[in-house]
Amino acid sequence: MEIRRLMARVFTILILHINF
Repeated sequence: MEIRRLMARVFTILILHINF
């Protein structure tokens, strides 16, 4: 279980969506 990795991925996606 790598929740931190999933959270990091979700955070990156959110940032990308907000930036673009």
